[in-house]
Amino acid sequence: MSCRQSDAVTISHSCHLSTGRHLMGISDPARDASALGWRYCDEPFSPHPLHLDASNDWLDANCYTDLWIELLHGLGLDPTPMLSFTLGIDFEGDQWTFFKPPAQDLWSLYGIDLIELMVYEPLDRHAATQLAMGRIPIMEVDAYFLPDVPRTYHCEHAKTTIAVVAVDPSTGVARYLHNAGCFQLQRDDYAGAFRVGAHAVDSTQLAPYVEAAKVTGAPARRRARADLVAIAMDNAARHVARRGGGDAMETFLDRFFSDVTRMTEEDPGGATAMRSQLCGSSEPPRPWRPASPAGWPTPELWTDSTRQRTRWTPCPSPPNG
Repeated sequence: MSCRQSDAVTISHSCHLSTGRHLMGISDPARDASALGWRYCDEPFSPHPLHLDASNDWLDANCYTDLWIELLHGLGLDPTPMLSFTLGIDFEGDQWTFFKPPAQDLWSLYGIDLIELMVYEPLDRHAATQLAMGRIPIMEVDAYFLPDVPRTYHCEHAKTTIAVVAVDPSTGVARYLHNAGCFQLQRDDYAGAFRVGAHAVDSTQLAPYVEAAKVTGAPARRRARADLVAIAMDNAARHVARRGGGDAMETFLDRFFSDVTRMTEEDPGGATAMRSQLCGSSEPPRPWRPASPAGWPTPELWTDSTRQRTRWTPCPSPPNG
């Protein structure tokens, strides 16, 4: 199936402009988050400043953390103290620590209890039940059905995470948080994301990972700024201590060079294509093998304490011919 990027842009834009549950097709107020203090069920969605300022250091590159930024923001809570967990990020041998705020931090800062759900009914039915109980469901879905991501929308399958802030199984309409925005699902995309109708699955397929954020009363338990700072500092110290010693970037670089060397030896064309993608080259990939084993700087070029990253560009020009 061909990509429908123009449709995705149009749908995403309309989702941002949805201002009331009656415009969204949500027939039952108990199935949205308005009763939980979520402000954007009846007013236009406005992202948190972290997602608005293109010049700041925060990149909306992790769907799980970004939806928590907007979820807390929509509840009138400051998400910034939550980000102290990023100080515990480490390189885990073959990948970085998953970028996810711990449930303990959400409880200590905001009084939000995060629990895992067992899936035994259709996902949209679970979502409606949890919203009616004062909880916001957070679930893994296939990005193939999410109109806010043109790169994958009806193009390719990829796991991602959304928070459902409104759902109506009777009309097949839902509103969800993903990355830096709030968007709407309907028709076949609704069925695909919630695995219902034509996209229903049987017991031979694993259920997605689903959580519920018990946010009832969280806005009323809003802490003073000084208390948030103190708790965030304690959490930060705990995360740094958990990560232990060593330089995570040093460990990553050693593995990076080793992996690229191996990839070049196993599949020179694939490594060249990867380099082309990372460098943003508009030229078609062509086989070439520079003097260094993998076509990238060797670790010996990074011998000083700071590794002086500015001395190296990952996209050197290939030799002629």
